[in-house]
Parts: sequence; C-alpha cells; structure tokens
Amino acid sequence: MSTLTSLIVLATEGGIPADSPWAKISVPLGILLFVGPIFMLLRSNLGTRLGYLVMSVTLWGSIFLFALFWTFGAPGTPAFTGPQNLPGQELDEYLPIWVPLAQDALAVTEDGSPYNVIAGYPDGFQDEPTIEEDLLEDGIAEIGNVFAGLSEPYTSLLTGLEEPVEIQYATSDNDRPIIAVTFGRTCQMDNDGNLPEGCNEVGEVAPEGSDARGEDITLFAFFDAGAPAFPSYLMLGATALLFALHMVLLARDESRANREKLAETEETVEVEEKATVSA
Repeated sequence: MSTLTSLIVLATEGGIPADSPWAKISVPLGILLFVGPIFMLLRSNLGTRLGYLVMSVTLWGSIFLFALFWTFGAPGTPAFTGPQNLPGQELDEYLPIWVPLAQDALAVTEDGSPYNVIAGYPDGFQDEPTIEEDLLEDGIAEIGNVFAGLSEPYTSLLTGLEEPVEIQYATSDNDRPIIAVTFGRTCQMDNDGNLPEGCNEVGEVAPEGSDARGEDITLFAFFDAGAPAFPSYLMLGATALLFALHMVLLARDESRANREKLAETEETVEVEEKATVSA
C-alpha cells in the first residue's frame, strides 16, 4: 500500500487526530499535489507570470462556480452545503445546535447570564410553542443524549425509562429559544413480571404521585441557530474577489504583451524600411 493510500485510509477511519502534524499539513500538501503540477505545465509553455495568471483565473473561477452552488443551491442541492467552518475551527462551529443545561449550570447561574430565566423556572415559561416541531424533537433527543452519559437520575434517560410528560418554552435575553422538558418514569415490570400499582402496560408514563413514577426530572436546552450561511458567503465573496483580481491582472498582462509585440513589429518594419532606402 502506498504512503498516499495509507494516509487516505487513516484519515477516513479517524486514525489521524486533529492535532497531528499530518492533519495540519494536509491542505498545503493537497494544494502542492493537485495545483503544483498544473502550474509547472503552464509555466513550461507560457512562462512563470502568464502561467500563474492563467492557472489562477481558471482555479478561482471554478471555485467561484462551486461557491455559487454551495451558497444558493441548485435543483437537488440545498443551499449552504459547502464549507461549514473556517481553518482551525470545530466542524460544527456555525451549525445550528441544541445546548442542554441543568438548572444549576454555571451558564445559568453566573451573573449577567442571558439564560437566567432557567434559574427561575417555572416563572418565565409558557405552554405556547416558540419553535418548530422538528426542532423540538431534536432538542428533546439532544437532552437525552447529553444527560444519559451522566450519573443517576439521568442515566435512565438512555434506557428509555423516562419519557417527556411536559414541555414549556421561554426565550433567553439573547433571543434564543429555550425548552424545559420534564421527564417522568415509565411503567416497567419487576423481577416477578408484575406491573407496579396503577400501571396498565409497559412503557406508559406511570401515574403521577405513584411509587412507580417517583420524582420527575426537568432539564433544559437552548437553541443556537448558528450561522450556516457565513462560510458559504465568505467563500463566495473571497473567490469572486480573487477571480476578478486575476482577470484584471491577466488582462493587463495581455495588454502589455500586445503593446510589446506591436512595438517590436513597428521597430522591425522601421529597420526594414531603412534597409530598403539604403539599398
């Protein structure tokens, strides 16, 4: 297996960590491998300056076309499907995410926190939904994913023993939607195969106040809409600028070359005329 193939396999399988030197040189190495040979070929035929300008115009022009699709989409291609982050940032830096919180989290209790409304729950919350249903489902799922990895009473969320019984809504001081999800324990059979008192079937939420229900858990999450369009618009603007700049430079270089060629032609004609007169 070649070195390049080995690197590709390691990268796709997560074998190269982000802080590895190989990860840091991957982009420069890609540019060297894919752009370098083209530049050398053009340089051998057009010279260094003209070869660079021709390569740059075609390179930035093609990336600009890609950026148009990334930014505005196309039939069968949704918008903002291009780069999702800038160099050195996390992959989900600008993506919309749910951030789960407990009521006593530092992000809630610290002075000046925009999420202080959570500390005063249930005050400041309402039953009227403030977000779309599909986003709500994602938020509930993310709460379960995050808190299920912690100690009890949160671990039961992972096994499906806790189900949402009440959802309330609020808005943070920085205008981010907040949900308060109250989870109640479900009916489960004991070791003898019997259901707790008041339960009719496995999986239903246990009656409130029963021993099977126990104490409900209320957890919170706020929705950060992110800025998924920002990298695409940045790429679109940067490539448009670079494409236009190199187009201007290429046009100026062509004009200069034409002027030099014209001057050389005129000089040749003048020399030939002088030679004819002398003869």
